[in-house]
Amino acid sequence: MFLAIATGRLSDRLGRKPLLIASGVLSTTAALLYLISSTVLQIILIRILEGAVWALFWPAVEALATEIVDAKRAGRAMGMVSASYGIAFATSSVAAGSITSVFGYLQTFMIYLVLSLISIFLAVFLLRGTPRRSESAVAREESGKLDSSSLSSKMTILAYFLGGSYTFGLGVMLTLFSVFAKSLSVAVFLIGVLFGFFWLGRIVGSVGGGRVSDKYGRGPIVIVAMLGSVAGFMLAAFSTGIDMLLGAVVILGFSIGTSFPVSVAIISDNVPVSKRGYAMGIYETSCAAGFMLAASFGGLLSDLYSPRMPYLLAAIVSLAAAIIFALRRVK
Repeated sequence: MFLAIATGRLSDRLGRKPLLIASGVLSTTAALLYLISSTVLQIILIRILEGAVWALFWPAVEALATEIVDAKRAGRAMGMVSASYGIAFATSSVAAGSITSVFGYLQTFMIYLVLSLISIFLAVFLLRGTPRRSESAVAREESGKLDSSSLSSKMTILAYFLGGSYTFGLGVMLTLFSVFAKSLSVAVFLIGVLFGFFWLGRIVGSVGGGRVSDKYGRGPIVIVAMLGSVAGFMLAAFSTGIDMLLGAVVILGFSIGTSFPVSVAIISDNVPVSKRGYAMGIYETSCAAGFMLAASFGGLLSDLYSPRMPYLLAAIVSLAAAIIFALRRVK
C-alpha cells in the first residue's frame, strides 16, 4: 500500500520493463530467504518484501497491458491479465498443497525460486523492444483528449473507489471465508472445492467482463458486477450449507472477476500514458487499503457479532459502489 504510488510513478519515468525485472529479482530474493528462514519474525519480514514485489509488479503490468493495445481493447487486455493471474493462483494453491504434503515445504519454495528466476528471464527477453507508448496512446495525448489533470478527474477517482470496493469483497473472501464455511460444518476438502469454483467464476468474469465493457461501455458493466456482488454476499451471509455457499462463490467470483479489468480500463480511458503508472499506483494503493480494511474490520465484526457480518458489510460496500456509478451515469 505504501510503495505502489511511488513505484507507479517510477515506471512512468523509467519504463515498465525495469520495474518488472526488479519485481522478479525481489521475488527471487524472497524465495531464497524462505529457504533459510527459521523464525516467525523472519517470515513476517519476508512477507513485507513480497509486498514490495507486488507494489513493483502490478502498477507496471496494468499500465503496460493498457498501453500496448488499441484503446478500444483495454478491457479485453486487462481481462486476459486478470484471468492469467486467477489461473495461476488457483493452480498454484492446489499444486503447492500437494507438493508440500508429499515432499515438504522445502521443495515447494524451491519451485517458487525457479519460477521467480523464470519471471526475470521473461521480463528481460520477451519485453525487449516493448515501446513505452503505443501509437494510439500518443495520438490521443497529442490530440488533447487526455492531459495530466485527468489523474484526479471524477472518472479516475471513481475507478480508485471501485478498486477499493471490489477488493474489500475480495479481502472478505480470501481471509474470512474458510473460517465461515468451517463454522457451517463444511469439510476442509469441500472448502477447497468452493474456492476452486470461486476462482473459476473469477476467470470467466475477467475475460468476459473486460470484453463486454469494451463493446458496451464501462458504467453498465460496473453496475451489473457490483449488484452481482451484493447478491453473492447476501446469499453467503444467509447460507446454511454448502449448496447456498456454492451459489454464492460462483456469483462472487464472476462479479469480482469482472470488476478488476473494468476498473483498470476506466483509468486507461482517462489517464495519459505518461501518468498511467502513477494512476495505477494510486489504484493499487486503494485496492490494498480495501483488502486491509476487509481483513481487519471484517474479522473484528465477526468476533464481536457474527461470522455473517463481514458479508453483510461487503454487500453494503458493493451496493454503494453500484449506486454511485448509476448516479454518475458513467458512459
